[in-house]
Amino acid sequence: GGILFRDPSYLDAMSVDSPCLTIKNQSTIVGTRLGASAAATYAVMSYLGKDGYANNAIEALEKTHFLADNLKKLGYELVVEPKLNIVAFNHPYLETFELAQLLEERNWKISCSSYPKAIRVILMNHIKKEHLIELLNDLDEINKSL
Repeated sequence: GGILFRDPSYLDAMSVDSPCLTIKNQSTIVGTRLGASAAATYAVMSYLGKDGYANNAIEALEKTHFLADNLKKLGYELVVEPKLNIVAFNHPYLETFELAQLLEERNWKISCSSYPKAIRVILMNHIKKEHLIELLNDLDEINKSL
């Protein structure tokens, strides 16, 4: 179901800060996730076990640090040092959306956060180190083309 408003200001009454999303504030009745996520998490925990789940988290953080370290070597600027499996970065000279466009021309589907403006990469289990190397190579080529 849903609620329709004629006046968008009504959404302000249920607006919450959403620093983890690509928008500053978010308005919803059920939060950002439905109850199915809790059931899915339980199923995954039951399947992988505590050690398997921990290994997935460790692998995600290893890939996160690999990407962050190599971005810095290429001269890109991290918004913050990653503590989770999320890397947000910018080019020192190009605007965020200009860099995103250059990456999309190379067939990358890029997530841009608008607050703060940055390219955002979330390192999940399906992302392999080979993918990160390809992305870093394209980012290096973009640098060399400027």
